[in-house]
Amino acid sequence: MKIKASILVTNYNHGIYLRQCIQAIYSQSIPPLETILVDDASTDNSKEIIHELQKEYPTLRLILNETNIGPANAMNKAILAARGEYIVLAAADDYLLPGLIEEGTKLLDSYPDAAICCSKPSMFHVDKPDSIWVKNICQSVKPLYIPPDAILKHYLKGPLWIPTHASLYRRKYVIQYGSLDN
Repeated sequence: MKIKASILVTNYNHGIYLRQCIQAIYSQSIPPLETILVDDASTDNSKEIIHELQKEYPTLRLILNETNIGPANAMNKAILAARGEYIVLAAADDYLLPGLIEEGTKLLDSYPDAAICCSKPSMFHVDKPDSIWVKNICQSVKPLYIPPDAILKHYLKGPLWIPTHASLYRRKYVIQYGSLDN
């Protein structure tokens, strides 16, 4: 299988989470084409940790912002710099579950008109960074295709949470529709 995914990570003063975040990315059954980490002018030890991680993971690219531009603008820089057909939008305090890239790529390849593939998100608690919890956002236990009109109908009924760090996006559509709002 050709590697098609770029993982994009934004960071601002989350050095404490960087190692776990990056290790989860590179522990995928199919490693990413690249990981682009945008450090948004952190004042903690993030830069030192990132430089250490780059020695371990040669496809980890760093974009250093000299001033803090906020998470949406930082992610937009990464989106434009990415080379992958598919992208994952994560933050330094996000943790990718195993199989996200492999399964997401298979599904997006199977549905060429789909713009996004979403899975269960996982998170860890600030006070307990070693504990991870998983949240269900869909009742299905099997992959399924939901047409855009059904998504819109669900969205209009109430909140629709699509966790960026547990989703693969077709990069061309993210760019086509204006990337992220500030």
